[in-house]
Amino acid sequence: MRRGCARRCPVCGQGHLFRRWFSMLPACPGCGLVFRRAPGHWLGSWFLNVLLVQAVLVVGISLLVAATWPARLSWPGLTLIVAMAIGIPLAFFPFSRTLWTALDLIMRPLDFHDGVAPGVDLEQAEHHRPRSRHYPPAKPPSKTTGEPPARPPAEPPDKPPGRSDGSTGTPPSNGGN
Repeated sequence: MRRGCARRCPVCGQGHLFRRWFSMLPACPGCGLVFRRAPGHWLGSWFLNVLLVQAVLVVGISLLVAATWPARLSWPGLTLIVAMAIGIPLAFFPFSRTLWTALDLIMRPLDFHDGVAPGVDLEQAEHHRPRSRHYPPAKPPSKTTGEPPARPPAEPPDKPPGRSDGSTGTPPSNGGN
């Protein structure tokens, strides 16, 4: 999350992810992470931007009304509110992009198709990640070889692809009636 707030790649910490303020690179130059992970991926960053603007405007308008009550709002106050409504989303835009990518990686961990280069040491990047109750602690390196312990191979799922209750999601047939 810290890397996202700092406009850095959430996987490797690489900076310089934007060509210009509103033009983000398609992939991280350091690790190869493709930022647009799915169609509609950037809707989350727009949501973060709108959420921030609404919160700031509610607080700003509330403070302005409290400061001028019972008189009407002044033109300079209204001009300040309009300037904040336009300026904050423009200023927060690149931060919302990288922050949303970090949040998306928390919700949907890296996949084979995300474009991360095979040489990127994700274990090393994980040591720099702040620990939380959602992530187990990293395993220490082996005392004999100095390498991290091998991960067990992933087991195939017992159920066929479909819904979590085992059904395929297709409606039952009514016997041809």
